[in-house]
Amino acid sequence: MTMPQMNGSVFAEKLKKIRPEIPIIICTGHSSLMDKEKADQLGIESFIMKPVSMKNLAQAIQSVLHCNRRLPHTPGGDDITQ
Repeated sequence: MTMPQMNGSVFAEKLKKIRPEIPIIICTGHSSLMDKEKADQLGIESFIMKPVSMKNLAQAIQSVLHCNRRLPHTPGGDDITQ
């Protein structure tokens, strides 16, 4: 993801500092900016290269949700662990 002030890896890093338990899937077409090794270093749960099939995207989503089933309850939010 490219945004005016930062790219996706910077965004993911900042998000993980705020909410380390939140699952992140990076989907990129630029392997020079992000690769599996860098994604692992940032604590990103799933890394997908474009073009991506719906099947691979669904598998990535299912995988990160399965690994994060026991997310802590956020006050005022829905408890998704039940």
